[in-house]
Formats: sequence, structure tokens, C-alpha cells
Amino acid sequence: MLFRSLRLPYRTYDTDKGGNPALMAPEVALAVPGTFTNINYEKADLWSVGTIAYEIFRGDNPFYSSETTTGLQSRTYSMAELPELTDAPPMIGHLVKSMLKREPQHRPSPRQAATIVQLLLWSPSAWIKESKTINSQEILQWLLTMTTKVLCESRWGNSSAALQEYQLVATFLATMSMQDIRASIHWIQDQLED
Repeated sequence: MLFRSLRLPYRTYDTDKGGNPALMAPEVALAVPGTFTNINYEKADLWSVGTIAYEIFRGDNPFYSSETTTGLQSRTYSMAELPELTDAPPMIGHLVKSMLKREPQHRPSPRQAATIVQLLLWSPSAWIKESKTINSQEILQWLLTMTTKVLCESRWGNSSAALQEYQLVATFLATMSMQDIRASIHWIQDQLED
């Protein structure tokens, strides 16, 4: 799905591009104003989420400067300069790195990134640990199991943390599509082969 509303006409430097300059996606940071220029924000927030994932898994963001380090610049960094996410699960590390690709067309879509995370959390472990064909019947069976789990278990006296987990799964189930799931499984399996 293409979100045309995520484009900002950028005619002059007086137009505020928004956001934190340290966490500004390369396509936004490098935009040059012009008569017919539009900044495409379709994958810019996804890039920023990738930088914040470093804070979650490493405690520091490679794009921030500190007293001891000079942060990377979104305008000029190379993928080789990104530090490893050694404390993150390997598949999350792959996902974060793909979210930080300099060219937006090489990043997953925000929906695909969210679907990948959901699959990493909830799908059968064999889907993530081995490269095999997952047919539609297996996906539908898994979705039916997840739906039943949310409908039945969320009604019992669970903790607020459990209810939040059920809400997360319910939101995924309400917004997912078979196409998104297949594409995300394919992405995960591609990472297994690399």
C-alpha cells in the first residue's frame, strides 16, 4: 500500500522537515528544496525506529554524539560503520540493519517490519529456525490457533501484562494479510540462508 499523504512538498529551506536531526532518515536529511520536490516519509520513521532499536539492545545510539564518541551522520554513514547488535537475537539484528539501509527502496515496509516482529514472537519456531516451504493451510491453522487463544484466554482473569499481550496479538490479527505473512516468512527464510 502506498501512502501518498506521507509526502511533504519541499519548496524552500524554510519548510520544517520535522524530527530530530540525529535521527533523520538519509532521504529526509539529504533532501534539497525545489519547485517540484517532495520529501517521501513513507519509510523515514521506520529508519528512525531502527536507530532507537540500538538504544534498546546496546544502550547507545550510533547516530548520537557523546563526550567519548562522535555519532554517525545519516547523510554520510555506510552500513559497514553500524556497530553489531550483539545483545539482540540474530534475526532482530538482521531486521534492524535492514531498517537502516540508506536507500529507502531497500528497507522493508513498516507493515512488513511489524509482521516480521510478530512472526518472531508468535509463529511456530520451525518457521524461524529452518528454511522450508510454509503452505497456506499451515498459516491459516496458526492464525486460527492465535485467534482462539486471544478470544478464549483474554476473557479469564489475567494480569494486565497478559491482557496487553493479547491486545498486541489481536491488533496483529485484525490488520494482517496473507500476503504480508508470506512476504515476511520469505524475508525471515532469506536471512537464514545468508
